[in-house]
Amino acid sequence: MLDSQANEVLVSFRGIQKSYDGEALIVKDLNLDIRKGEFLTLLGPSGSGKTTSLMMLAGFETPTAGEILLGGRSINKLPPHKRDMGMVFQNYALFPHMTVSENLAFPLSVRGMAKLDIKERVKRALSMVQLEGFRNRYPAQLSGGQQQRVALARALVFEPQLVLMDEPLGALDKQLREQMQMEIKHLHQSLGVTVVYVTHDQGEALTMSDRVAVFHQGEIQQIDEPRALYERPANTFVANFLGENNRLPARLVSRDGDNCTVELGRGERVEALAVKVGAPGTPVNLSIRPERVRLNGASATARIASPGGWPNSSTWAITSASASRSVASAISLSSNQSPSSIPPWQLAMSCRSAGKWNTSVRWIRCKRHKQGRASKKAVFNRIMERITMLNSLKLTALSIGLVCAAQASAENLTAVTFGGANKQAQIKAFNEPFEAKTGHKIIAGEYNGEMAKVKAMVDTNSVSWHLVEVESPELSRGCDEGLFEEIDPSVAGNPDDFIEGAIQPCGVGFFVWSTVLAYNADKLASAPTGWADFWDTEKFPGKRGLRKGAKYTLEFALMADGVAPKDVYTVLATKEGQDRAFKKLDQIKPSIQWWEAGAQPPQFLASGDVVMSSAYNGRIAAVQDESNLQVVWDGGIYDFDSWAMPKGAKDQKAALEFVSFTLQPQQQKAFSENIAYGPANKKAVELLDPKLLKNMPTTPENIANQVAMNVTFWADYGEQLEQRFNAWAAR
Repeated sequence: MLDSQANEVLVSFRGIQKSYDGEALIVKDLNLDIRKGEFLTLLGPSGSGKTTSLMMLAGFETPTAGEILLGGRSINKLPPHKRDMGMVFQNYALFPHMTVSENLAFPLSVRGMAKLDIKERVKRALSMVQLEGFRNRYPAQLSGGQQQRVALARALVFEPQLVLMDEPLGALDKQLREQMQMEIKHLHQSLGVTVVYVTHDQGEALTMSDRVAVFHQGEIQQIDEPRALYERPANTFVANFLGENNRLPARLVSRDGDNCTVELGRGERVEALAVKVGAPGTPVNLSIRPERVRLNGASATARIASPGGWPNSSTWAITSASASRSVASAISLSSNQSPSSIPPWQLAMSCRSAGKWNTSVRWIRCKRHKQGRASKKAVFNRIMERITMLNSLKLTALSIGLVCAAQASAENLTAVTFGGANKQAQIKAFNEPFEAKTGHKIIAGEYNGEMAKVKAMVDTNSVSWHLVEVESPELSRGCDEGLFEEIDPSVAGNPDDFIEGAIQPCGVGFFVWSTVLAYNADKLASAPTGWADFWDTEKFPGKRGLRKGAKYTLEFALMADGVAPKDVYTVLATKEGQDRAFKKLDQIKPSIQWWEAGAQPPQFLASGDVVMSSAYNGRIAAVQDESNLQVVWDGGIYDFDSWAMPKGAKDQKAALEFVSFTLQPQQQKAFSENIAYGPANKKAVELLDPKLLKNMPTTPENIANQVAMNVTFWADYGEQLEQRFNAWAAR
């Protein structure tokens, strides 16, 4: 931010409130000044109000109360296109039928600029994001990072005074995300534009921002520069949300200016920095950043390490003063213990170098082993329990007084789903009956399957979801990456009551859905019988709809080429099989109309845009009362949607009680009565009306010639095949 702009206010929120139902406030009395030229990040867990605040600033949401000022002028009633703001969305929102140049020219043309001026600005914008050679490509021919650059250039091309970014990097992989962070920050510094950026990734916020506003439950908990937030958090929520943080209960003994003395449970006294503490004698929390602690094996004392730079949440320094003593001695282990003899929580602390236990100063990366699954924080707390036994303990740490930041109510459970008709069916079959039975309130959230959101919550120790609905590949990957809690299979009851594959280590499938061949019977002279007919453009001329991606598409191509459903994954696991699938796709490539959202195939079929399409069976069944859309079950691919619990979720006992409730035969029956997805509990099938069963993927005659989604196959080959598919589709 330029010094001359440092104190000039561009945007002001004055007493802003937002409610969607007239009762619960999503944003509560927001007062915030945004300085001209600064990079301000709105940071917080899901549901904290940060995105809603951004949408109100953009004009996509209307405040329930209060006023938003831009340059001192109220913009509450000003439509979005007149606010002179650029917007970058998480899903890019590029026009798929326009080239890169046409996408960039669009905001200029609607503003009535001359063609020569448009051409020059588009040229400069492409140069700014280093995409000069991509001007004639379509979005589908670009990588994720390139699409994000185009979205960024489009937001900047008309030179707005303010750029808004709604989690723009959430869908990118780690390496690309970090690269784009640097590029966005460079553009901000070089252009001097004001940026308001929304994220729940604390690393992103600390790296990129001039200031960060931390949101929680609709309120700003603290707004400050990144280092000040980290080193002087205003309350326990901010301290816990930013970085690793270990708390020990203590009592305030005395205070001397910014310093204080606290007493731990066994009488040990610790000198600390005082932040919002009360009078002597009041309870406080002693908050310790792991990367600031050094353990000395010789004298068995601990001290805060002076960090050389920004903290790394994966590592902390452990010192052994003598080479004859192992690092393990600092936590009361003998140096001759083998890994197999060390308890799981201690094994997570083990570190090897050249086949021997480390005996000198090392940065130790704490890894989660399969047994014990101990987190860095849990390990550190165990160490601190041992340290507090020492009479000579001396610590310099951060002491934070107890504050009134509300914790999530134990009676409220947040269950996040894919939304739509599926969500409404769950509310009727699961949520409302469970609330009536137990008194727990189920908050029904929505997302689009972005695993990045789950990862951000887990990584920042700010998990606000209790349960999340996931597909099988994401369940498997999330379990392997430690994003989900392991779930005791006894939650489901008798495993023999469930369709094979429903019960997994980190989740339980609660319904079955299929991707099938769908068609509009009113528009075809004869009905297709399988994927061979889908490929027959002479018998069935016209466009075909396929989900854009390797998954499902390659399997269907092999079935069209004569491979039996049961043999598809065996063939696709070979290079010859993969080549065969792509060669088959070449035959109908000019006739393919790609879809990405589940709502699109029914729309394409009803409008006559396509003659046939792959589709989710439940989406077709939902519109059959008003259309003559039909499905072909043979050659379908079925999969589970499962409940998973994000790692570190609170109120786990109540959440598992809800999971168990949703798996009961009566609840499974009620769900399938509201949407044509098959129950995972086989006993529920016996309770369903035979008229409904004909639309269920789990009915014996419907599932007989389908194939289960092979999660292991896609875990092994997914990345390779998706890359090949993207390259093929772009040609």
